[in-house]
Amino acid sequence: MQPHLWIDGGLRRGKVDPPAQAGPACYTTGRYVGGGILHGAQVAARLARDARALQLGLVDRAAVLRALVELGTACFGASGEGVVRMQASPGLPRARLLGTARPLGPEPEVWRAICTDLLHPGPGEAPGVKREGCDVLARARAAAERAEVQEALLFDAEGILVEGSRTNLLVVGAEDEIATPPRARGPVTGVGLQVLRSRLPGIADARLDRPALGKARELIAINAVRGPRPIVRVDGRPVGDGRPGPVHRRLAAVWWPR
Repeated sequence: MQPHLWIDGGLRRGKVDPPAQAGPACYTTGRYVGGGILHGAQVAARLARDARALQLGLVDRAAVLRALVELGTACFGASGEGVVRMQASPGLPRARLLGTARPLGPEPEVWRAICTDLLHPGPGEAPGVKREGCDVLARARAAAERAEVQEALLFDAEGILVEGSRTNLLVVGAEDEIATPPRARGPVTGVGLQVLRSRLPGIADARLDRPALGKARELIAINAVRGPRPIVRVDGRPVGDGRPGPVHRRLAAVWWPR
């Protein structure tokens, strides 16, 4: 891919050092494919919503979507595929925007995970915001990498499941009911989960502890770049029968464009 940045309204071609950005920041990430952004309207809307919650300044959703497509096209071509990211930082009345891109590296379709002892910090002052520089999530991602698995699960001080280091989580019970940790516990309000909830009513918020996780028939991770991914082993132990299940197949069918 050709390295490019999108900075405050324009594409900078070639290798460019990003400008220093001070203060709080949030970001959104999407999958560039087929000349567009998968679920792009929701990806762009998330940045506008989060910037408003953090009082960073105005973010125009349509402009963000155009910038992500322009950046993806410049980096990957009209028929290529990759990951595009837009960050918002303080810049009243309009937030400052910084867009970056990276290749979509190889990753298994079937995931394994670990439970980390790192405590999730909870919802904080702006629940659900996808913040830049969250130390606990970064450390959890590093722990997953060291363990050579794809995800690390985070629990709060009460021992309740909150989210993965880079995904929202869906737990499937004995009757194929689907539950996810509620926003009040502090997970990021992910685009992937929002899309699934809009297309598949019946995903419930639930208090999920480690015993509930141990009884799950399926465990599914979801974010805007990867879509739903089945987690078949946690800490080396199988989830359900240790294979992707029917609920994951149903979620994948409503997630990916036909």
